[in-house]
Amino acid sequence: MKRSTPNCEAAANSKPARGMAGWRVLLLASLMGGLRDGLAAAHTQPAAGVMPIPPYGVTVWGTAHGVPDARVQALVQTRDGFLWLGTVSGLARFDGLQFTLFSQRNVTALRSENVLALAEDHSGLLWVGTANGLVCRAERRFVRCQDTNLANVSVVRLLPARDGGVWAATSQRLFRVTATAEGRATVEAGPTLPAPAFFEDDQGQARPADRLLDEAGRTFLAKHERTAPGGPVLQIAVRTPAVTWLSTTKRLYRLVRPYAVPDLVWEVPAGDGDINTLWPEPEGGVWVGFSTGRLVHWRPDAPPEIFLPGSLGLPADLIHALTRDHEGNVWVGTETGLACLSPHTWRAFEGQSGLPALNSWVAYTAPDGTLWQGTDAGAFGFRGTNVVHYSRTNGLPGNAVRSILLDGQERLWIGTTRGLAVVRDGTLQRVPLPGAQSGNKVRTIIEDSHGEIWVGSEGGAHRVTGRQSRWLTPSEGLPEADVRAIAEVQPGELWFGTAGGGVAVWAGDFQRVYTTAHGLPSDRVEGIVRDAEGRWWVATARGLAVWQDGGFRGLTPQNGLFEDAINCVLDDQRGGLWLSGDHGVYRLDQREIAAFLSGQLPRVSPAVFGVADGLPSEETNGTRSHPAGCLTPSGELIFPTTAGLAIADLAVLAQRRVAPQVAITRVRVDNAVVLGDDGVEESDVVAQRSRPSAGRDVTIVVPPGAGRLVEIHYTACSFALPTRTRFRYRLKGLETQWTEAETRRVAYYTDLRPGRYQFLVEACNSRGVWSESPATLALVHPPELVELPAFRIAMAALLVALGAGLYRLQQGIRLRLRLAEERSLVEKERARIARDIHDDLGAKLTRVVFLSQMAGHTAAGQPGPLPARTTLTEAALEAVQSLAEVVWATNPERDNLDSLASFMCQQAEKFVAGSPVRLHLDVPQNLPRLPLGSDFRHHLFRVVKEALNNALKHAHARHIVLRLRLAPGVVRLAVTDDGQGFRPEEAINVGNGLLSMQARVAALGGRLRILSRPGRGTWILVRVRLPDPTVKIPAKQPAEGRV
Repeated sequence: MKRSTPNCEAAANSKPARGMAGWRVLLLASLMGGLRDGLAAAHTQPAAGVMPIPPYGVTVWGTAHGVPDARVQALVQTRDGFLWLGTVSGLARFDGLQFTLFSQRNVTALRSENVLALAEDHSGLLWVGTANGLVCRAERRFVRCQDTNLANVSVVRLLPARDGGVWAATSQRLFRVTATAEGRATVEAGPTLPAPAFFEDDQGQARPADRLLDEAGRTFLAKHERTAPGGPVLQIAVRTPAVTWLSTTKRLYRLVRPYAVPDLVWEVPAGDGDINTLWPEPEGGVWVGFSTGRLVHWRPDAPPEIFLPGSLGLPADLIHALTRDHEGNVWVGTETGLACLSPHTWRAFEGQSGLPALNSWVAYTAPDGTLWQGTDAGAFGFRGTNVVHYSRTNGLPGNAVRSILLDGQERLWIGTTRGLAVVRDGTLQRVPLPGAQSGNKVRTIIEDSHGEIWVGSEGGAHRVTGRQSRWLTPSEGLPEADVRAIAEVQPGELWFGTAGGGVAVWAGDFQRVYTTAHGLPSDRVEGIVRDAEGRWWVATARGLAVWQDGGFRGLTPQNGLFEDAINCVLDDQRGGLWLSGDHGVYRLDQREIAAFLSGQLPRVSPAVFGVADGLPSEETNGTRSHPAGCLTPSGELIFPTTAGLAIADLAVLAQRRVAPQVAITRVRVDNAVVLGDDGVEESDVVAQRSRPSAGRDVTIVVPPGAGRLVEIHYTACSFALPTRTRFRYRLKGLETQWTEAETRRVAYYTDLRPGRYQFLVEACNSRGVWSESPATLALVHPPELVELPAFRIAMAALLVALGAGLYRLQQGIRLRLRLAEERSLVEKERARIARDIHDDLGAKLTRVVFLSQMAGHTAAGQPGPLPARTTLTEAALEAVQSLAEVVWATNPERDNLDSLASFMCQQAEKFVAGSPVRLHLDVPQNLPRLPLGSDFRHHLFRVVKEALNNALKHAHARHIVLRLRLAPGVVRLAVTDDGQGFRPEEAINVGNGLLSMQARVAALGGRLRILSRPGRGTWILVRVRLPDPTVKIPAKQPAEGRV
């Protein structure tokens, strides 16, 4: 994209004055006459023969910037703000920053990429005339006109019809085309055109252009075209409500209602080419494009502006199309690219106009109407055609002027970098500053309410008038010697802004000092200004501060300020606060400032102006001069820059404050496009889109389960510094605050919950103007099954039930833990009892046995009752055995299956010891340590013991077998003998042994079987379930097999 500043050629009626001095005076006087007649009268036109400052900036785009083809044949701006370009290689849409292309690759309705004509009808539909038919764009879709009259012909011109639709012209005939609600086009054949120019009359009928003229008008036209009446062929006709413009290839005519005779307003000089296109202005002017690239802006109340081809920054080629956008920019479609002429809102008063120095430090409007300019070459005063110049050559202390003031006694004070001077009655005198060692660099000059003159210099603050001069220095309380600004806040109270010590308050003496600790962004102060609302502003090296509620409130780039270093602050008395810095001039809206100070807005939106707006330089001056700029009585702002003075008319600036138009261009859901232009294929699977009805948004329905990532792309149609356009957005239903997106043009949302949302986006252009209404989009995200209320209720009930179950389980676990704890305590008590029985009672019984045996041995040779002592010994031994059994059954360490098997085997061997009976033990080795309760072990052991006792005492057996087997969840015991046997059904009622065995097995939930017959021995079979059936039993159980 190429930017340049063109020159303009104005009609001249006289030659410029000759001679260097006369030329300089004429230039300066003419320029200032254009600004203001004596800076107090009304505006006047520049003097005849003077070349005006170029009023436009030019930007050029080509194929390298995204234009489909260099040959731009048609232009139109639609009501949504987009600029549409028709080229020989397709259609393009431009938002000021990016071109979106539409061609046969992504638009099937385009049978030809050669776009010849563009028009928007009154309903907002875009019509595209191509070399192969007519296409209409509605609802973001392109639809081809299927009528045979327009299907395969070149549509060379389109004109919006009064009652809707368009008039489409082919090379031979005119057609009226309207779009139906279904998106189809209806075509009505119109008149055959004898000439390429036509218009629509007040009745809505298309007519050839010559029908606008009566007989006298046609005679007038024939006379100027040097043809017979009816002979001239009108090539172009464009009509506005008040004026109709007609042209042939060489002449331009204006027809003003109700007259039927045209005025000849322009005749093309020989060699300047032919008139090729026109664009009428609502104000009554017209833009004319030529085949040579020449561009003419004809105005009814001013000389025409003639833009020469090539040398003015415009392409030096055939101009095909012209249009003007909502912001006032003029667009030119040429053979080699697209060009834009942006009207300057600022104009320069610079060295090219005759000033000997460009670098300016002060612009000051005196009460007598004189504009004073302080430069590095002295002070210049302009009033009418008079120019006054003060420099070192006529007594000024130095040429670098930093401050100028005309006081109430009409004394002109001039501060330079080498000292102070005053002009009284035309005589210039130097004024020494109080203080022998003070610096001579003057920064600022003011007059207080008592008429006293105060001067700020790098050596302190000085009062140079009155009965007694005064010099304020750091020794008297001034925080810094270099004083950059002085302001009288109220009568008798002065604020001194210093270069590093903040703001010092003086009222006869120094009262206080405000620094960054009190809210100033920086202690380096460059200016102090009061606005129309009565607020005091302090410009610093790191931002702006306002005095509020006894302290300073900072305004920095973090709050929206364009830059931190402030050179000058001006109030325009019209609701704007103007700032200048090292990167341009910008405006703050006082309403936004008030909203920011009250907390209603998080930041401000400055309007930024630069070289593209006509500033001679974006680097302004003012850091060492205060005040640097000024506001003239006629409503013009003047700021000093490094390339001269920059001047702007507030009325013109207000006209250019056009709100940007925001549009949502694309929506992606989970990386699939669900809303976009024909340039991108939309997915019908991921989401559904509904057409917007009157007053309603486009609605995107996201299927359940989708929406993990939603991207919403948006843009704003703004052509004035589009890279500085800022955005903010929010999603209603999710967000309550706006998200400041700065210049980012896409919003992201992840994992949206089901619901209904509305997306809103607003834009603020470089002029600080917000869009009048946001662009909106409705998003509907239905819930999944698991997100339905009924499902959630059911799940909640399930969770409640599950919670109740878990609670019961927890209570059961707690109960089991408590029982286990109690069982542990019982087991500990059992272990203690077993130890006590073994250690105390067992020891005593053993001693009884020992003593009885000793007594038996001692009395063996003496008479006495020896059998009785023997019986006592046996009884004691039995007691010891019973005690061992009790200790074993009581000890919790023996509560397992392996201990049971071992104890049974040990006791069985002791039981048959000393007898002729042979005992065979068939018990598996390495039995699992299966936990068994004491009752379980005790009952099983007593059953085995009773069976052994019966086999030994009653059966008179010679051979006894004890067998133990394990199966899943079951333990089996068998005691067999080869004794005399018995009949179980008879013996069951004799004695208690068998009954006791049955009772013990039944207590364990098991089964007891007794198999015996007289003379055939006895089988005692026991089957009992294990307490823990989940214990794995070894598949192979090797028996001990001891005899």
